[in-house]
Amino acid sequence: MKHNYLTPAQDKWLKQHPELTATSSMLRRSPWHDYCEPCIYMITLVIEGRKPILGTLSDCDESHSKPWVKLSQLGEAVKEAWHELGKFHPQVRSLSLCIMPDHIHGILYVTERLPRHLGHVINGFKQGCRERIKNRQGGVEYSEAAPRTTQLTPLQWQRGYHDRILTRKGQLATLYQYIDDNPRRLWFKRHHREYFTILKGIEIDDSYYNAMGNIEILKHPFKSVVQCSRSLTETQVEDECLRHLAEAAAGSVLVSPCISAGEKAVMAMAMQLGYPIIVLLNNGFDPLSKPSQRFVDACYTGNALFVAPVERHPQSEKLSRNKCLQLNELAKVIASM
Repeated sequence: MKHNYLTPAQDKWLKQHPELTATSSMLRRSPWHDYCEPCIYMITLVIEGRKPILGTLSDCDESHSKPWVKLSQLGEAVKEAWHELGKFHPQVRSLSLCIMPDHIHGILYVTERLPRHLGHVINGFKQGCRERIKNRQGGVEYSEAAPRTTQLTPLQWQRGYHDRILTRKGQLATLYQYIDDNPRRLWFKRHHREYFTILKGIEIDDSYYNAMGNIEILKHPFKSVVQCSRSLTETQVEDECLRHLAEAAAGSVLVSPCISAGEKAVMAMAMQLGYPIIVLLNNGFDPLSKPSQRFVDACYTGNALFVAPVERHPQSEKLSRNKCLQLNELAKVIASM
């Protein structure tokens, strides 16, 4: 049976454009959104081949309390071009920028309607980077990709860009934190690769899944399912938190798909307290999957395991009642192992 992973608005738009197919590559943009209107976007641009030519990841030192990226001359040129976007596009303000060795994240605020699509602004930025590099003298002083040289390494971006449209209250603060924390997450990933690697073909109850995190948690002899109805009152949710956290304190690993608000609350507090957790995902991993912001520290300390289907859907699938029941049943199976 063919599943529909789109929102109603997306589905309606696609039916009006049968020439397109609903694949992740075709829908890299949000075609139902007007990219000329005022809005806040998180933009991601990646170096072709993911070559780490923009800088070098460095550990904490006297001047930096956490891991950071020391920019190469190419990285400095990219930084200058980004912060000068407003000179060429007065409708655009740069709110934040994080330059990683092989990609950048930036937040742009379009304050007035653009005369042309946002992609025109991004293409102009890429061209501005190239112009600055051409005008620079000397070589790349530091880069993970190239040794010291008298010729600047060519800067080639991957085609296109990825954007995230901010539509909800609180998203901007979350993205500020995400961008600022990027170097630290990369440092954790490099020093604990085993906890950030996709493990394939994990057998559970005669079925196979993929996983990420500390696989040893799956072997823990005491596990407890966290399942909270959406109809619970605030007081009842607090009671469930107390009950499950007491089990965790007694040595149980908490297992949940984190569907309801109550389940999310229990698992969040378990992570805060440093208890091990197993989270069941509704969708499979892609090759570049990594834990979301709130799970990074739990992965780093070896206190988290994510279990996902082998199959990866192009778009997020809306959770049906049947799917929720399947995830809850899987949680029970894992808890009984």
